[in-house]
Amino acid sequence: LNIHHWRPAATEAEGVTNWGYSETGNPLLVPESALVTLCRLCHSALEDSRRRLVKLRQGADAEPESGSQLTEIVGSRNIFQLWEFNGRTVPFKAIKESWVQSPTHFMRVERVVIKKWPYGFAWGCYVRDGVAGEQQQINGAGTFSWRLVDG
Repeated sequence: LNIHHWRPAATEAEGVTNWGYSETGNPLLVPESALVTLCRLCHSALEDSRRRLVKLRQGADAEPESGSQLTEIVGSRNIFQLWEFNGRTVPFKAIKESWVQSPTHFMRVERVVIKKWPYGFAWGCYVRDGVAGEQQQINGAGTFSWRLVDG
């Protein structure tokens, strides 16, 4: 298991960055609500998500971790991480690893609700050959088996 720094509870947020690090003194001394215990795989995925977000917002209002190296994302993520990568905007296109890898088959994610980062609920339409189906809740949105589709 790994400890991950994240946004603290609102009542404990004073003096703590959005990334969960103290703004003064030792940056690692933070309230317990700014820490989450994750398995190694999930921690790695969340750190990759954070690095990708910093890279996307670089030059804007990003708060990069001191000394962190920005790396390219390799592998798949869940819908909520893709939403974060996309600047928390919808719609965006995503495809599941197990699907036929065709640019004309994808899920158009249209709504995201976060319950506890990086999980929640997502809704969208499956698009096949340019024809969109009915909006539905996306099954498996929290699994690390999705990737963004260009365009």
